Amino acid sequence: MQRMRMCKQMMAMLLALVMCIGMVPASALAAELGEDTGPIPAEESQPQEALDGSEAPEADTSGITFNVLDYGADPTGTRESSTAVQRALAAAKEVDPATPKTIYFPKGEYHFYAGYSEVRRIYASNTLSWNEAYGLGYQDKYIGILVEDMENVTIDGGGSKLIFHGNICAMAAINSKNVTFTNFEQDHASPSVVEMLVESVDTADDSAIVYIPPCYDYEVNGTSITWVAEPDSPEETEPYWRLGGAELGKRIERHV
Repeated sequence: MQRMRMCKQMMAMLLALVMCIGMVPASALAAELGEDTGPIPAEESQPQEALDGSEAPEADTSGITFNVLDYGADPTGTRESSTAVQRALAAAKEVDPATPKTIYFPKGEYHFYAGYSEVRRIYASNTLSWNEAYGLGYQDKYIGILVEDMENVTIDGGGSKLIFHGNICAMAAINSKNVTFTNFEQDHASPSVVEMLVESVDTADDSAIVYIPPCYDYEVNGTSITWVAEPDSPEETEPYWRLGGAELGKRIERHV
């Protein structure tokens, strides 16, 4: 029993000595003892702790929602929403990439115009360089909703209708990871590819009756038709483009 009590006393003394030594720099202790300990090996990296002993906070993985109305989007479709959505995406881009981010559209109708959209050079399969020598190259695309250099992003339309105007690419994700587009329907107000239905042809009169959907506007001059695009913004009256010269006969009637 006496021996056991001595061991406890010795352990207590050693513990006190270690605690005191732990408060002295190792170099000072070596100088005091007249020893050369050499370089002190680096300790293994340990998780950083706050002053209260808790671990440092990790990236937020619960997700953050950016409501496009907070950035000026118009759910009535009266004004353009291109720039507002760009601001919402810019705000989301400032968040840690690991944090899920949702760009949310409360249900409504949102309009995007080429004149207000981002422009990027994109090499798509069938619209690369048509008549590029005449300045009509198609590598530079107007993009309605652009997710670029981002991760963990959801574009949630909230059941909305997204309408795109002009020669515009509706959406694109460039140099991004884990991007989702969901919960919306989209349409182009005036597509740049024109369609019409020939209902009848009168060879004796050299004429045709065709159906042209109401989303297309046009002008008829003699035997030529000129397709006219919509205005390039809500504030403008000048159309995006005009394309004419098609010979369609003596008489063209519109059935709506």
